[in-house]
Amino acid sequence: GIDINKIIDRIQIEWGFERADVEDLVNSFFDDFRSKVDELKLAYDSQNYAQVNEIAHYLAGASGNLKIDEIYKLTKELNVLLKNKETYTEEEISNAKELIESLIEIKNSRNI
Repeated sequence: GIDINKIIDRIQIEWGFERADVEDLVNSFFDDFRSKVDELKLAYDSQNYAQVNEIAHYLAGASGNLKIDEIYKLTKELNVLLKNKETYTEEEISNAKELIESLIEIKNSRNI
């Protein structure tokens, strides 16, 4: 799972911010993450892969900035997988579903 305290400690040390500010930043990210994962699922279920790509791109950037590697890796892979194309293979769509399911597992984790 994701250890939020480790993330907060690392950011506080690297960026030199006050702990309360870092906690607010990280909590804000995870609040946004939860809603964006719900949007990802809806977009995927609607076969709106362009929207899935946009949301994945957004989450990859935000998680990358905070160096939340578990989320960054999944969202970056999803973003690359569903780059703007006219059509997608069944394998790409299946792989996207697996990545989204992994993000849902993180969202539903008790640790975040």
